Amino acid sequence: MRDRATANQALHHLLLAHGRAVEAGRAVLPGAKFGIAPNIEHFYAVREEAREAVERKRLQEVAWHLEPILFGKYPEELWQEYELVGLAPLARPGDLDRIHQPLDFLAINFYFSSFYDRDECGRAVEVPRAIPRTGLGWPIYPGALRDMLIDVTERYGRRPLYITENGAAFADAIAPDGGVHDPERVEYLRGHINAVGEAIEAGADVRGYFVWTLMDNFEWARGYKPRFGLVYTDYATQQRIIKDSGRYYAEVARRNGLPVFGPPAGG
Repeated sequence: MRDRATANQALHHLLLAHGRAVEAGRAVLPGAKFGIAPNIEHFYAVREEAREAVERKRLQEVAWHLEPILFGKYPEELWQEYELVGLAPLARPGDLDRIHQPLDFLAINFYFSSFYDRDECGRAVEVPRAIPRTGLGWPIYPGALRDMLIDVTERYGRRPLYITENGAAFADAIAPDGGVHDPERVEYLRGHINAVGEAIEAGADVRGYFVWTLMDNFEWARGYKPRFGLVYTDYATQQRIIKDSGRYYAEVARRNGLPVFGPPAGG
C-alpha cells in the first residue's frame, strides 16, 4: 500500500507509539535520556523558481515527521490541505499531547541530499547532478550534512543533536595483500565528519557522530550485497577484516578529530 492517506495514518500511529514509549521509559528509568532518530534528507532548489516546490517537499518529508514531536502539532498549512482532500490522519483528542513528549536530544540518520527543480504543475522533481555517488548510486555531497544540521537548529531551536547513522556502501573486496582498501569510504567519512565540525562552528549543538556501520551485515530489502561496514565480513568463512576506513575512523576517535584536515566539505 503506497497511498499518502495510509502513510499519514501509519506515521501518526508510529508517533503515538514513540510518545507512549517515552512515557513508559521515563516511568521506569527517570534518570535516563530519551530521544528519537528519524532519517532526515536535505533538499536543495536548483533555481529560485523551485524554492516553493522544495519547501513543500521539506514540509512533507521532514516537518510532517518532526513538528508533532517537537511542537505538538502538524505543519498547519499542510494539515489544512490534507484535511480538504481526505489525507489527514484520524487523530483522537490528546494524541498530539502524547506525541509531544519532552526529549533530551534529537538523533538524526543522514545519508544523502537531493536537488530539485519544479515541473509545469509546480511539483518538485529531482534533478540528477554530476557529483560522486556511492555503490548504491546515492549522491555524495558532504556539505548537505552541515546544511541540514544548521537548518534543523535554526528551524527547531538549538538542542543536543547526534548523528546516529551516516555511511556509504561500496563494492569492497579482499585485495591480494589480504587487506580491504576502501579509499572512497575514507574520503566519504573525512568529508562528512568535517561537515559536522563546520556545523558545530556555525552553532549546531552536535554531541556525537556514529558511522553506519561497524561490520558488513544484512541490509533490509537489499540483503547482504551492500557493504557499509568499517570491518569486512567474509560471509563464506565468517572472517572479519578491518578495512582501511576502519583504521582511519579509529584514528579519528583517538584524536577526537580528523587526522588530516582537507578543504571544506562540498558546497
